[in-house]
Amino acid sequence: METKEFKKSKLDIFISKFNLAKIKEKYIKAYRKININRLDSVLRLKEITKYPTYIKRIKHPTDAEIVSVFNYHNYYLPYIKEIPKNLQISFVKKDALNIRYINSPCREAIEIAVRKNPDTIKDIKNPSSDIAILATTAHMNPYLYAIHYVKDPTIELQKIAVQEDGYAIRYIKHPSLEIQKMAIENDPKSICHIDHPTAEIQKMAVMKDIKSIEFIEYPTREVQLLELQKNICSIDILLRRNPIPEVQLAAVQRYGSAIRVITKPTDEIIHAALYTAIEEKEEDTIEYIFKRKLLKYKDLDDATKLLIEMM
Repeated sequence: METKEFKKSKLDIFISKFNLAKIKEKYIKAYRKININRLDSVLRLKEITKYPTYIKRIKHPTDAEIVSVFNYHNYYLPYIKEIPKNLQISFVKKDALNIRYINSPCREAIEIAVRKNPDTIKDIKNPSSDIAILATTAHMNPYLYAIHYVKDPTIELQKIAVQEDGYAIRYIKHPSLEIQKMAIENDPKSICHIDHPTAEIQKMAVMKDIKSIEFIEYPTREVQLLELQKNICSIDILLRRNPIPEVQLAAVQRYGSAIRVITKPTDEIIHAALYTAIEEKEEDTIEYIFKRKLLKYKDLDDATKLLIEMM
């Protein structure tokens, strides 16, 4: 009796040591994977229900097998090369986001997905312009930048995109003058996404919103004068390149410290900055003017010297 118990114990140790049960299960799984196509439809469906990854080994899965995999998790749909149109439509009707798991989705499935959730255009490879129009003009939560995912947007899509949101012009390469005008009409600040805007486009933008000048790198003389007329001149204007003299003068008359950002200021600009600094008690600006030798104290008239000494 003791001998039998000893032998049984030895066998258990042997099985435990080599893990024969797991090895057997591993080889059974491997056999199933290799021979999944040889099984009849009932057994194959049973195996796929238990092991969804087997679907990628089936050359022509049935609708039932595809649905079984989908019900397990939509994550396994990419394993299937071709999903019948009726199933694609069924899957995206349940959830528009399922479109991202379908290889080569059909036109009908794409339209349903985009109508349900315009954001799904991001998951569609090379969407057409008309699909992007669907996303842009959707009644619920439209995706205004759908044009970004279209390689060569049509003129119709370009027009719709900038009419819905002027900033969509950033996704249009070399937009025509007509498209630029439509974008500005929608949002003047979208001029920041127009390379080298013409004088006409600049004027149109600032006439609609004077603050849009902040987004123009090289404003024309006419545009800068328009800004002065609107009386919103500030130091920020001087941070742009080559501001016209009228703008420089207006800036230092408002803020003496603006002299710091003007390259090669004229005598008129320097004196205007000094008088503003004296009036506003900007001691740092006065010190800057003399330190940079823009003016010499000895060259000032007595009245100006007295004003400085009285500060």
